[in-house]
Amino acid sequence: MGDFNGKVGQRRDPWTKHLGPFSDNTATCNYNGNLILELCAEHKLVIANTLFQHRQSQIITWYKWNNLDVCSQIDFVLVRTKMRSTLIDTRVIPNTELDTDHRPIITTRTQKQKTSDKNKAKANKTSRKRVINIKKLQ
Repeated sequence: MGDFNGKVGQRRDPWTKHLGPFSDNTATCNYNGNLILELCAEHKLVIANTLFQHRQSQIITWYKWNNLDVCSQIDFVLVRTKMRSTLIDTRVIPNTELDTDHRPIITTRTQKQKTSDKNKAKANKTSRKRVINIKKLQ
């Protein structure tokens, strides 16, 4: 998660595995945006901000201090592709009273519960198939 100063924009190909359909479509991809997408491709990451549909105020992460019409999505949350299924939501918190021109981002995800060694052993014992000798039934 960080302030990458990159705009990934509306460009989809060849980044469809790493870029969701809901990025800031008003911006064009810049140099730092290309670097972010290359980083995602190299390390099997996905940009979580672009996976969920929200209002524009919950997508834009940066606003200019003296002109709120100048804004963009330049802060991103990167998640491993295999963890994508655990994501519930990622959005910007608009209208927060912080002394910065960036808006905070919140990511909600589920966490798979880890089973202890004792529970694993129990699960292995109960998961064995029972073999029934039909000849003994006669």
